[in-house]
Amino acid sequence: MKPFLLTTIAFSCLLFSLNISAADKVVITGEPVVVHEIQGVYVPTTTVVNTRDYYYLTISGTNRVCYDETNPALVDVNVGEYRVRLGDHVVTLHCYEYSPQYFIVE
Repeated sequence: MKPFLLTTIAFSCLLFSLNISAADKVVITGEPVVVHEIQGVYVPTTTVVNTRDYYYLTISGTNRVCYDETNPALVDVNVGEYRVRLGDHVVTLHCYEYSPQYFIVE
């Protein structure tokens, strides 16, 4: 009986830890917008309408999740700063390389 109880408790803890790690991931939606570099500025191939706190872009063939500011929760993710044309403005975005370890695409 004791080994069964210990196994059940250990399995429950494992499931709980998996749920926590999934909850810590950043949820992003939709498909990335492809951007092309023109004289040091990345220009989207389509109009970018942003209703979230991030941009989901494909830069030089790599999907990246981009923010106006650095994201402390993503300190372990490969990040780069990119100048991107959004409408009439060129802004600098902090773009994190997409990884299923840190992001979930819905």
